[in-house]
Amino acid sequence: MRTFLFKIVTVVLVLFTIVPLALAQDKAEWVARQVDQRDTGRDASLEMEMHLVDKKGIQRLRRLFIVRKNFGGSDKFFLKFTYPNDIEGTAFLVWEHEDDDSERFLFLPEIGRVRRIASREKDENFAGTDFSYEDIS
Repeated sequence: MRTFLFKIVTVVLVLFTIVPLALAQDKAEWVARQVDQRDTGRDASLEMEMHLVDKKGIQRLRRLFIVRKNFGGSDKFFLKFTYPNDIEGTAFLVWEHEDDDSERFLFLPEIGRVRRIASREKDENFAGTDFSYEDIS
């Protein structure tokens, strides 16, 4: 009798544990698909703040302006820092091609030059953050 009761309790616990996890996974996959397939519109612009926190808890504020424009077969994504002074004017352009790899360019105002970000560099850190160039793209 004890073994039978143990088996029933085990089956009930497994059902109450696995079924909700499976349903949660299905819902998570559904949400991920919805986000991936969403209509992001043709064009967008926004101003935002980025709060960077280092390991010691010291916070740095950065402000930036972002524009995304759709050109039919390609999209362009432009980001420009507006604050603080040491990074102000630094800009990043991503030119996404429908049938090819994206092109990435970084403008550094202190040297007055545009630097192309090679495909092999797309996983490097962007502007002192934990984000990579690919993440920002």
